[in-house]
Amino acid sequence: MSFVKIAFDKNKVIPRYLYCKEDIDDANYHVIKVHFSNFKATKYDDKILSIESVPKNYSWGLKKHKLAIEHIAPEFKLPQIDGDSISLNCLKGNYILLNFGFIGCGPCHKSIPILNEIQNEYKPYNLKVVGVNLKCSNPQKIKEYKDLNNIQYTLLWSSDLEIEKKYKINSAPTVYLIDSADMKIIYSSNGFKEDQLKEKLKEIFGI
Repeated sequence: MSFVKIAFDKNKVIPRYLYCKEDIDDANYHVIKVHFSNFKATKYDDKILSIESVPKNYSWGLKKHKLAIEHIAPEFKLPQIDGDSISLNCLKGNYILLNFGFIGCGPCHKSIPILNEIQNEYKPYNLKVVGVNLKCSNPQKIKEYKDLNNIQYTLLWSSDLEIEKKYKINSAPTVYLIDSADMKIIYSSNGFKEDQLKEKLKEIFGI
């Protein structure tokens, strides 16, 4: 018998995953344990664990991958929640902090205020934080998530696998920092490593 912990917002009834050893100290959330008698680490039932569009073969985090440092960031064009589509090329001239995640990802949720802080602190230095929400084809749901969590940076979305393949996304969050001049990846991480990321930003910007 195995279980997954899920926290439900008591007011909005929006669920989000928690690691089995993770807890949430927030009176607005109610944490429950969902038990499985035939649980397999490599195959989750999307009807049971669905938050938006979690795939049937949910293998994220079992074998983590990411693009190599110095790799040129692959081009993409994705829609915004509050506007037109944005391509990577149109952001050239800025340092770009790309954060891939999805609704219901506990660590992704925790990273939001830190990403807001980074966006506000480094905006004068031409750094642009861009979140990419995966696994959801409902822009209204993503907008609700954005508004509920006060996301202050650009938020794009994708419901297909193309960008996941391009950026080797199989864990969340996955973070890339892209150089402003040649669009090469200069930092990457599986999982949100706040201290490591801020140290890299300090190395680049001197603050």
